[in-house]
Amino acid sequence: MSTEPFDHLDRELREAVDRWRQAGLPTPNVVAIAGSGLSVDLGAPLDAGPRHWGDLVPFEVDGIEGHGLTLELLRPIEDRVVLYSKGRLHAYQGYTPAEVVFPIRLAALLGAKVLLVTNAAGGLRLEQQAGSLMLIS
Repeated sequence: MSTEPFDHLDRELREAVDRWRQAGLPTPNVVAIAGSGLSVDLGAPLDAGPRHWGDLVPFEVDGIEGHGLTLELLRPIEDRVVLYSKGRLHAYQGYTPAEVVFPIRLAALLGAKVLLVTNAAGGLRLEQQAGSLMLIS
């Protein structure tokens, strides 16, 4: 039985972790991925950022409207580092499931334990105004 679907891009993930650590970048505790319309500035980055996801993933990436595919490292409180991604990849763009989740798997391997993902769920409830913040579980 082949394990390829389960280990697809594993070597590339390990290499990305090594590059991150060799660059001396801090370990993120939290990953925040902003979806369409919510890619706002959250504070001054820790380093010279923003970086483009294309510099970290082993395949070519192209953003779409509202998903610039940049990331910043933020420190909102002293002992927390947030990897903030402005945009994400989508399967409807032609990316494989392993490619779509590569940035999240990378962050987890780096040490992140919390993931916050926003999106434009659009039209779930008629009484909600466009741009309303909602919690979906």
